[in-house]
Amino acid sequence: MEPLTPHQQLEAAESLAWIGLRVGEDAGLTRYRLAKEVCERLGWRDARGRLQEMACRKRLIALERRGRIALPAARREPPRPRPDQTPAPVWPEVSGVLGDLGVITLQPVDGGTAASGIWHAMMAAHHPLGPGPLCGAQIRHLIISQRYGVVGGVAVSAAAWRLGARDQWLGWDDATRRAELPGVVCNSRFLILPTVRVQHLGSHVLGQLARRIAGDWRQRYGTTPWLMESYVEATRSGTVYRAANWLEVGMTTGRGRQDRAGNGGLPEKRVFLYPLAPAVLKRLCGQPAPPRPGWVHREFGGAKLGDRRLEDRLLGLAGAFFAKPQANIPQACGTPAEVKAAYRFFDHDRVTMDALLEPHHRATVDRMRRERVVLVAQDSSSLSYTMHAEMQGIGPISNRVDGPHGLIVHSALAFRPDGLPLGILDIQAWARDAAAFGKRKVVQ
Repeated sequence: MEPLTPHQQLEAAESLAWIGLRVGEDAGLTRYRLAKEVCERLGWRDARGRLQEMACRKRLIALERRGRIALPAARREPPRPRPDQTPAPVWPEVSGVLGDLGVITLQPVDGGTAASGIWHAMMAAHHPLGPGPLCGAQIRHLIISQRYGVVGGVAVSAAAWRLGARDQWLGWDDATRRAELPGVVCNSRFLILPTVRVQHLGSHVLGQLARRIAGDWRQRYGTTPWLMESYVEATRSGTVYRAANWLEVGMTTGRGRQDRAGNGGLPEKRVFLYPLAPAVLKRLCGQPAPPRPGWVHREFGGAKLGDRRLEDRLLGLAGAFFAKPQANIPQACGTPAEVKAAYRFFDHDRVTMDALLEPHHRATVDRMRRERVVLVAQDSSSLSYTMHAEMQGIGPISNRVDGPHGLIVHSALAFRPDGLPLGILDIQAWARDAAAFGKRKVVQ
């Protein structure tokens, strides 16, 4: 029989009765001292041997709300914010390439320091969620440019207790989640100052964070995280996270930590995960389920292929290719059976480029309607299949009929003014006729 966790011991009748006696016999007992005594009584300590007083206090308050216990009256009101007499920070104005910033470092932020004041001011001014409060264990960093100083900030804090997309991807049941959740942390804040416009800075910072957070977390809290999660508004694509090799595994349900009644009402967000220790992930969870990100259904869910099996296959292939964007078909599909099914899918008469992209075109137009200004860029590209001389349906793609052969593709892409792609508006592909190559067309 497995030993009871501190949470389970705390809710046992014996513990509740003991708390009632302590509160009744000591009129001067404070909530802080009660939590400390409970931790000592139950052996409630973290991996470094420190009493888990804050976690215990939260649990005691939850029990009081449920009518299980009565706590001592709170002794003081929350501190009132004092007028801030310090001058507002001046943020750097930077545009260019990553090398212009010099060396980028992540500077840890301790509470009550000047760095903490800068971090709070920056998040309050520019992050939609503000500076917090962050939940549970947490580590904050300033993003420092060698040449320009502070250019942004990040924070990692405790993971969500329940997160359907994450738990389903990991194959977790409730018992597994309770046991393994301490190994998951959340990138709860990530901000590059709006005055800093430098390509690839965001993904560079996320890479640094992924390389150091396990060591920083272990040093502070005594446990080593093996998975990091984050959330992105559904209206945004999460380009920075994708560029840093994070995986989108689904959507939130619109509920928050305080939504005890399950009312929802919050905006849905994309769920991104990053394995900090792939070997640990595989040992604890086996082979995770392939990501089925929400965008797959939004972009391809309306495809009309005339057969439900083809439409389901399209969603599965889109998810597989998204999970491994640089892989070829065999690498993305994984098994010989799936590879064979993919080739059969692409060979099917009903699977045409226009049929596959029609729902994506509609989704692109919907995104364009939400923007004040949209830029549409068009250009032609050549796809070379010279290594596949036996392939049919291709033609010359250079200025020589005996040169490289392949296809010509002309596309029109929609973008926001800041460079975020909104989707493909139109695309055409064709092969030049080798027999007519170089002949002048006569227009009548």
